[in-house]
Amino acid sequence: MKSSTFSVQIDEANKLRNHLGIVVRYFADDTSWDVKTQCFDIPALEKSDAEHIAQAITEAFRDFEVPLQNLVCAMSDSCNTMRGKKSGVIVRLQAELPHLIDIGGCSLHHVHNSVRNSISEIDLIELEQTF
Repeated sequence: MKSSTFSVQIDEANKLRNHLGIVVRYFADDTSWDVKTQCFDIPALEKSDAEHIAQAITEAFRDFEVPLQNLVCAMSDSCNTMRGKKSGVIVRLQAELPHLIDIGGCSLHHVHNSVRNSISEIDLIELEQTF
C-alpha cells in the first residue's frame, strides 16, 4: 500500500467504547489480480462524529507511513456521520483527497435492517403454516 493504490472500508462501533474498524483492500502484487482484504487498524475514537473519524483515518495511515494519495476509494455505511453531503467523513476525506472515488453506501446494512425488521413476520407465517 505504500507504493500502490488501495481502498478502505470503515465502520465505527460506539456501543461500549468508541472504536473505528479500518479494513483495506489491495492487489497482492503487480503480476496478479489477487485482491487481499486485511484489517488495517482499530483506533480508539474520542468521539464518533465525522471530524474525529476522518482524523482517525488519516492519522492511522500516516502512523504507518502509508501515503494517503494511494487511497482511491472509501466505503462505509449510509449514516449521516459517514455520508453527510456537507460534512460527513467521505466529504472530509475528499477535501484532502479530491481523487477519492465515492461508490455509495453499503447495501449490506439495508439488507440486515430489512431482515431484522421482517423476521417477526416470517416467524408468524411459519407458525401459521404448522397449525
